[in-house]
Amino acid sequence: MKAVVLAAGKGERLSPLTENRPKHLLPVGGRPLL
Repeated sequence: MKAVVLAAGKGERLSPLTENRPKHLLPVGGRPLL
């Protein structure tokens, strides 16, 4: 994968992962996206 674009919205579908952190800081492959 070369790029991931998470845009718009509150990330409600990623709940409960986004209860304590914004979706751009969720780990992907063991590293935060941002």
